[in-house]
Amino acid sequence: MDEYDNAPAVFFSLLCKSLLSLQPNNQAMLTIFNDPAFSIHPLESAIQLINHFIPDPNQHVLVLDDAHLITDKQIRKAFFAVQKRLPHSFTTLILTRDDIDPFEYRTAGGDTCCEQITIEQLAFSYAETKQYFQLRKRALSKTDINRIQQKTNGWPMGINALAATGSIEPSFSTKGFFHEYFSNDIWRTFNVEQQEFLLKTSIAKRITPKLADQLTGRTDSQDILEDLCTRNFFIIRYSKDHYRYHQLFIDFLQEQLMKQERANVAQLYKTASNYYLAQNEIFMARGFALKSGDQSTIQQVNYLIEGGGHTQTTISVKEFINVFCTHSVNTLFSQKEFPYPYLYSQFAGYYFLVGDALMAEYCFDQIEVNLPMIAEKYPEFLPDSLLITLIDSRKKLGQIVKKLLKYPVIKKFESRLKWSTLTMQLPFFHRSCRDFADLKQLSAIQFPTFLVQSIFGDRGTILLLLTKAGILYEKNQLDKALGVVTEAGRLLQKQKNDEETTFCCLMLQAAIYAALPDSANHFSDALTLARKFSQNANQTFQENNQAFETDLALHNGNQTAANDWLQANFSDDIENLALYRIYQHFITARALLISNKTVEAAAFLERLRELAEGFHRPTDAAEATILQAILAWNINHQRKAVSYLESALIILQESDYLRVVAAEGAAILPILNKLRLLIISGKKTSLVDLGFLTKSITLAEQYAATQKGIACHIQTPRVKLSKQQHTMLKLLSQGYKNSEIAEMTGLTVHTIKFHLSAAYRKLGVTNRKDAILVGKKKGLLN
Repeated sequence: MDEYDNAPAVFFSLLCKSLLSLQPNNQAMLTIFNDPAFSIHPLESAIQLINHFIPDPNQHVLVLDDAHLITDKQIRKAFFAVQKRLPHSFTTLILTRDDIDPFEYRTAGGDTCCEQITIEQLAFSYAETKQYFQLRKRALSKTDINRIQQKTNGWPMGINALAATGSIEPSFSTKGFFHEYFSNDIWRTFNVEQQEFLLKTSIAKRITPKLADQLTGRTDSQDILEDLCTRNFFIIRYSKDHYRYHQLFIDFLQEQLMKQERANVAQLYKTASNYYLAQNEIFMARGFALKSGDQSTIQQVNYLIEGGGHTQTTISVKEFINVFCTHSVNTLFSQKEFPYPYLYSQFAGYYFLVGDALMAEYCFDQIEVNLPMIAEKYPEFLPDSLLITLIDSRKKLGQIVKKLLKYPVIKKFESRLKWSTLTMQLPFFHRSCRDFADLKQLSAIQFPTFLVQSIFGDRGTILLLLTKAGILYEKNQLDKALGVVTEAGRLLQKQKNDEETTFCCLMLQAAIYAALPDSANHFSDALTLARKFSQNANQTFQENNQAFETDLALHNGNQTAANDWLQANFSDDIENLALYRIYQHFITARALLISNKTVEAAAFLERLRELAEGFHRPTDAAEATILQAILAWNINHQRKAVSYLESALIILQESDYLRVVAAEGAAILPILNKLRLLIISGKKTSLVDLGFLTKSITLAEQYAATQKGIACHIQTPRVKLSKQQHTMLKLLSQGYKNSEIAEMTGLTVHTIKFHLSAAYRKLGVTNRKDAILVGKKKGLLN
């Protein structure tokens, strides 16, 4: 494994290639593997392929070497599920520098059909080292063996190297034992021609004879590679046409390579990039292109997606994150001076997608600083640098558009957008790359047609319609929203358009029909269209469509849907929430509430609100705050719940976004009523518009009449009052005043107030009327 395998399509492709090597003539398996749908549904395809594996009497071992380089949790989880489906004749060995999570290991059938092997397990023990040298006809003292263990850490390769030298005291410098061994005992055995071959091919972790020929200018690389394997010179052949050097040997060779002229090394990376371009392995090609530093090569790779050689299916955001920027993120920002200022646009997009607001803003700022230089020296990258600023939500859209008009590159924007994502592949365009709630008045999105067409091409008009329809939907003007999205759909049918725009149109249409009364049949048809489209598209579309369908079930209190969603999507690690999955994060939050996981929900919602605020997304921030209000209300923190709701409404009323709050129905209705009562009674001075609040209550009542809501299964924590607090509350419920209770109990009025105040806090109330109501509800006054 290496970092380029850290994507579902790549990883499961390698896994299935391994299985096919055992049954190369299995036509059913070949058909599944060669189907274009494999890259769209790699997990499902891998399972189908395994189901067609013909059982045989032989025992097989599946080995994942360097498995620690697979860092994507979804891939790890999926692999463990897949390997359990392998025939009983398979045993899986996982070689890793990191311990596997115990739960994952047990799930995978640990100690039965799956075994992990760590560095400590691979290392030779004292007894094994002694036995190895005895087999080499060398008897060593206990002191000598301990010295060898100390020098090599028990690594078999190091022990073998020492045995080959005939000495346990080789020259040893600060560079380390293996470096000295390679330099003194291995490197010198090669002639100049062989050394040149090794150096040039060391830039690739996976070597094919064809790649080696192109890197070295030879035609006999196959013979040389085979000879190196035969002589056991730290290279292995792991498939029919693929070879790999030992990692320690690569480290040594690349150190020697760096002593050569930079231009020569850069040319090697460029050659490798062109090789992978020809193989249509764009991710590998991009990594080598960046290492080459050659602008034309980098540009060629970046824009290959718009060429005919690339798959017609839009690459998923997840695949882009896991693979497209692997080399970039791991290495480039660790350098003292960023070597590719014209690529800040791509890094801004990357950090935007993964939810790192600080790094995204840093890249946006660097684009601003470097824009004149990019325009002068790297004009071919200017359109990208300008376009990415559209998602910098710190600035108003009008401000950004004015800057775009200053540069004569608008005609190039449409082609650039063919290989980038404008929607983050989220289901609703008005809440995608940025929150378009800042277009408070619908007239604000009536940009000049020529400008929209120039920037976005034919889909510009459709995007404007989707934005308008989405805003109308949030305002609960559903009939108008339906008319606008229907018009967008008609335009989509007339012209060829991208998958992202089509997906947004289908999802918004389904959402509008779901909200419209007496539209069950239309909703069913719209949902079927959206589901069918997403199933034939990429992984991110599928996940967001599933999230939408799950959300519908959650608002009706469906615990099964909640559990299924959490089992498939929720991770204990909530420190890094990806922005491109923000729609799914809201489904996770609601699923946690329905499952009564209140502690996890509280932590998750806090992180979700911070994510939205960090990227200046007021609608998302308000939605997270509303869910916090629902949680607080149901765990006896009613004052905090009202405060949360008030903050959210102040945000939403600016855009008249009724649905964000009212769609929570029965879960939010009591908090809305409480806030309204406090405002009307004069007990609370608030910036909340009473008209907006009243409309929200009316709409929430409509939802509450047909849906259970997401709070129906939250169990309110048991309230434990002290004996005195309980006595005070009981007397209060019987109509006695504080002064009367003082006379009856012999306590001072101050003490009475103290006990009642403590009881109020535990009950989550602020006055005696609410205290009595909540006390009766909880059975404290029976």
